[in-house]
Order: sequence, then C-alpha cells, then structure tokens
Amino acid sequence: MLGTIMVIGTSTSMVYYSHIRTIYTLNDAMTMFDFAPPMSNMIADWKDNVHIHVNVARSRKKSIGCGGCMVLWELVDSVVDLGISTSSSIRRCPSDEELAGPIAANKTISIVYPEVNSDTCEGSGNRVHVRWILAPLGTNAALDFFKNWGEDDLVFNYASSCAVHPNQLPTSNILQVITNPKDGDEFDLPVEVFNKTNRQGTVWTYRKADLWHKHTNLIHKKLPKPHVEDKAPTSKVFQQFEYFVSYDPYTFYSYAAAMSGAISIVHPLANLTKKEWAVGTYVGEYLKENGGDVPGIAYGWSKKEIEYAKQTMPELRHFMMNVRAWGKESTVERFARDCYLYGIGQRENFTGALLVREAYTTS
Repeated sequence: MLGTIMVIGTSTSMVYYSHIRTIYTLNDAMTMFDFAPPMSNMIADWKDNVHIHVNVARSRKKSIGCGGCMVLWELVDSVVDLGISTSSSIRRCPSDEELAGPIAANKTISIVYPEVNSDTCEGSGNRVHVRWILAPLGTNAALDFFKNWGEDDLVFNYASSCAVHPNQLPTSNILQVITNPKDGDEFDLPVEVFNKTNRQGTVWTYRKADLWHKHTNLIHKKLPKPHVEDKAPTSKVFQQFEYFVSYDPYTFYSYAAAMSGAISIVHPLANLTKKEWAVGTYVGEYLKENGGDVPGIAYGWSKKEIEYAKQTMPELRHFMMNVRAWGKESTVERFARDCYLYGIGQRENFTGALLVREAYTTS
C-alpha cells in the first residue's frame, strides 16, 4: 500500500475531495479485491441462505423522474430475478415482524442503504449493512458522511466516478442496474416512428448542469426552433422534436432521447474528452470490460459529433440492452454473493465488496 494521501480530484472525477483515504497500488487492488472468494466458503444453494432488504427513497410511482430512486427499485427487481428473497421499506428500518421469514430461516439479512442514508437498522437475525454509493460523497451527502456508518459495513459503488479515487477502484466493486431499456417499454418504437421525418425544433433540459459546469453555453439557442425546456421529457415528447440538448452530462434523458429518434447532444465538460466523459457515466463500467464507444450521442455540437449521433442512433437501444443485462447478470450476483460471504464470517478477499474502513480512511 502507498499509505495515505489527500485526494484533490482526478481527470475523471466529477467532484473534488478533501478528506483522506488509503490509496492502493493496482497490485494491492487485485490482491485484495479482484479475485474470487475461496470456494470452500461457498455452498451450492447459497442464494437460499441470503435475504436482501433495500431501503428505498420513495414509492415506485413517486420514484419516476428520480434516477437514484428508480435504481433502488430496479435492484429489488434484479435480486428477485436471481431467485433470492427480497423486501423493501421506504426511508425506514424494517421491523423484525417484516423480516420474520428470513429470520426464522436463519438467512443472512443484507440491508442496502443509498449513500444519503445514515441509518443502521439493527434487529434480530444475522445482519449485513451495505452502503450503495449512487453519487459521490459531497454531492447529495457530506464528504465525511461515511463517519455515520459502521467501519465494517460493506461498500459498493454505482460507478467508478462515485468513488473517492475513481482510477483506483476495482471494477469488481461496481453494483449497477439501469431501469431502461426493457422489451416493450416506451422506447421500444416501430421503425416508422423512430425514423419519422416531421420532427421540429429542439427540446432541452438543464437539470443538474450547475454541478458540472462553471460556464454553460446555451447551445439550444443555435438549433432549430421552437425551443422547449422540459425537466422530465418522455419518449412521446422526444418524438416531436428533431434535437435534444442536455446540459446535465449524466442524465439518462440523453440516452432516452436518442432511443426515441431525436438527435441527442450533451454539453461537454471542460477538460474532459468524450471517452473520459463516457467512462464517468453509468455505461462506463460496461465499456471498460467490453470496449467500444457510446453510440447515438453527440458530445458537443460539432458537425462531426452530430453526424455520428445521427448515424449510430439505431444502435443505441441494443447497446443499452447489453449494458442492462451486464449489470443484472454480473454485478448484482457478485454483490449478493459477497453479502452471503460476509454473513458466514468472511471479512476479506471478497469478489468485489469493500469495507467502509478500506474505502474511506481518516488517518
């Protein structure tokens, strides 16, 4: 290990950090985090011996339009698809009565909290507490918010950009699910609708732009009229317009627009190339493992980028389906397996999990 340093940001980080953490060399990371757990600790029916409880932020209906809220519910559904028992509660700890089944079955009960939650839900049964970092500390929760958590709680990051030091985070620590696309969803359009030629004007959204840009060039004003702002556009809205501009570089709406047939333009970040931006988005982890580029998105408003977006738009839905499948089939099972291993006493050599005291150190 290299001891401790002050992290002041990296070329791919979106938030600058001022607290101290331990930095590992690549070999340290591979040794500590990136190899499979000893198989002697695993049993064939391990999925029957773990229960996942997700502390969600809102009801399903009220989660629409809130990305973090929606992925918490998507995690619930993804765990169910793995054949693992699950439950949820909205911004509160589950009671022992609600967990009576897994307690009686002597299952490990893993409770998942988004990074903005300081709770630790104590109670009966063998419990594991998991901190899922959906946005970098310093964005929606204070930089030192980790001090509210147990030092042996597990930590998973939604993307490497959520970590204190993105370049040092093993890809195996990623726990990532995305809500769309799905077969038959609002973006599953007939070819004639996707390619329709009577689109007019530009729809745009600002959202969290001020978090990422010191200076914003209002590029939508240079594009065809009418200019319509929409904070939460739907596929039907996108189908009316020729262009979509997002000043928030990390919103799903950029992908939604392209899957709906609109030319999608992302306002670029200062000092970040398109590849660096893509790696920082939630498709970045998939790109790291599988290579390639993000189709259907113009990063900036150059003629080359806009032409690229036009030509590759039809490829985006298939690409996003692959990203979604990768998250469900790879990262969710890895997370659930590490929860099981923690429940039987393992505290190191996880497939991907970190402990709070490993991810965030103060000395």
